Amino acid sequence: MEPTERAEIELASRRLALWARRAPHGLALASCETWQARQQVEDALAERLQAQGLTLAALELPADQGLTGLLQSYGEQLASCTAEVVSLTGWDLFLLRQAAPVRALHGLAGMRERLVREDRRLIWWFDPYQRDALARHAPDLESWFPVQVELTALCVEPRGVLAGLWNEQASPAGLCWHTELAAARRGVRQAEVSGEAAQRAAALVRWADLLFELDQLERAEALYLWAANCGLPAEHPERVRCLEHLALLYKLSGKLGAARQLYAQVAGIERQVLGADHSEAVRLLFDWATLEVGFCVQTSKALFEAEDAASR
Repeated sequence: MEPTERAEIELASRRLALWARRAPHGLALASCETWQARQQVEDALAERLQAQGLTLAALELPADQGLTGLLQSYGEQLASCTAEVVSLTGWDLFLLRQAAPVRALHGLAGMRERLVREDRRLIWWFDPYQRDALARHAPDLESWFPVQVELTALCVEPRGVLAGLWNEQASPAGLCWHTELAAARRGVRQAEVSGEAAQRAAALVRWADLLFELDQLERAEALYLWAANCGLPAEHPERVRCLEHLALLYKLSGKLGAARQLYAQVAGIERQVLGADHSEAVRLLFDWATLEVGFCVQTSKALFEAEDAASR
């Protein structure tokens, strides 16, 4: 971890520990770029709270069960938790998976009174984009989040996928990550104002690419899916690019079945639009064929191991 990142982590944990010592209950709002940075804060905070005679619990809400399931899990997990301070994640991923994320965030803000616990200090973690949206839609934000922490630290090494994803651009090696992420989120907000589907998809894909590079795979996947469902025609270049990047994410995540389907879809579109002999169509066919071979090898290996285990 870089010295500047370590200093930021220490400052964030100190602020949250001071709030927890002074407030018997309430909400704290925190935002971060990566889950690795959040974990660093939670670890440092747990040590500070232990010195104060308090305990910290880190709970994750289910992002794939809809609002009803999420709220039910919220209540059940808090009811069974004995820690005085609770760090809650899952809001960001849940909101990114909604058809209208900002509207869902606004609805969540309207329910905040019912989500506060009188005997607990709760830290809600959001994505910086959602934190900014929350500030715009909740003018009384500071009255119900008395302490707010915004992390720019990454605490993660880039994966090295951008050079392939951005093959038409300059090398991303010298990127200023905080600036690039902020610019990508700003592009999404501008596209929402303009209502241009292609502009929104392009901004979402760029944001997702950056998160992909920083190993934030679940959030990147949610953004790619958001971009793919912006209302663009199936053969639109931005949508095709989005699906190709999502296919690579699935491939590198080991989700070969999902990757195969997307590579087949993208290869079919490119062959139809560009022609079977076009270099891009040929490249995608090669990627697809390579993945099919890898999938067959993986499947054969799993069957061999299963048969070997059964024969023992």
